[in-house]
Amino acid sequence: MKKVISTSVVKSAGDRVIRCFLLETLIPRYPKYKTVAQLQEELITHGFECSKKTIYRDMDLLSCFKPIVCAEETHPRGYSMYTD
Repeated sequence: MKKVISTSVVKSAGDRVIRCFLLETLIPRYPKYKTVAQLQEELITHGFECSKKTIYRDMDLLSCFKPIVCAEETHPRGYSMYTD
C-alpha cells in the first residue's frame, strides 16, 4: 500500500506562532464575542488560510496563556478574551 503525501505546502512552526499572535488580537474582549467562522474569515484577509479545526487548536494553545471564554448559550458558539 502506497502512502499519499499531500501536495499542500507545509507551514512552519513560525507561521503558527504568528497566526496565534494575530488570533489574540482578533478575539474580542469579553463581553463581545466572535464565532470561529468569523475568526477564520478575518485570518484569511490577513493571509492565513486555515481550517476551523486549526483555529480550535490555536485557541487551545493560546488558552494556556490567555483566558478564552466560550459563550455556550449562543449557536454557533462565540469566543472572547477575558480580561480583568
